Amino acid sequence: MCACHVRSSTISDKCIVVFKPSGKVIEVEVGTLLSDAAAQAGIELNLPCGGQGRCGRCKLLVEHGPVSRRPSAKLSPAEEEEGYALACQTVVKGDVILLVPEQEKIERKIIEEVKGAERIALPLEFEWPVDPSIGKFFVTIAPPSLEDNTTDFDRLRRELRVQHGIPDLTTGLSVLKKLATTLRDADWQVTAVLEMGDGGTANNCSPALINILPGDQTAQSFGLAIDIGTTTNVVHLVDLLSGQVIDRASEYNGQISCGEDIISRIIYSQKGDGLAHLQRLVLRTLNGLIDELTSRNSI
Repeated sequence: MCACHVRSSTISDKCIVVFKPSGKVIEVEVGTLLSDAAAQAGIELNLPCGGQGRCGRCKLLVEHGPVSRRPSAKLSPAEEEEGYALACQTVVKGDVILLVPEQEKIERKIIEEVKGAERIALPLEFEWPVDPSIGKFFVTIAPPSLEDNTTDFDRLRRELRVQHGIPDLTTGLSVLKKLATTLRDADWQVTAVLEMGDGGTANNCSPALINILPGDQTAQSFGLAIDIGTTTNVVHLVDLLSGQVIDRASEYNGQISCGEDIISRIIYSQKGDGLAHLQRLVLRTLNGLIDELTSRNSI
């Protein structure tokens, strides 16, 4: 990206920020931190101190344009003379071109072994029932006729009551929207996936229909146990029918780039879009682990 993309005027309250070598260009308010501008452009910078200017690992080279830097002991006089700035301590004052050095990479660390989890050793023998909150129920439903024009949802609810003793049912719009098509494509033989809740109907809590699947898919049912740690996120794939952990995967928490400790992340969360950005980072980490587990186990 050449300097001709940058305007000469800095009177406007808005300014253009160009990032190299990605070539990404965004418009931000004058006075925006370079680190916030980078986040808005989808460029990940390492901010292990939470943007407090203590680590010096978010250096950028200001190739063109006005910025305002806070004094920092993390930059040598030679670096300042060359044009380097800490992204978390520098704001844009006009149109700028920034060179983002290659960031330190946090290597992904997946636990490859596929093992059933050993039971925790207890001082006394103890057996617990496998009673997951998610249940699958196969039902065969009579199609509508002139004599019986009950709605599809009421028809499903009726058969769950008759065939499985489930007295009532709730659901949401997303499931209702695909119910009619799924029932007809599956020739009225479907698997209802229900969230049973804690205590089920005994506590006046009706099960909720959260998905409808074609055919009989009750032979397999999987869930996830997720541990979100400060440093590492771990996801366990659990067989809900047997209660066994069948696989697991782990990776460094993506939030490390915004703070290596909880206090740094709390400080970062209070800056602009910091809290939402932290949420996006941990969700990206977890979704990557879930994709890995489902792909590895052909789910």
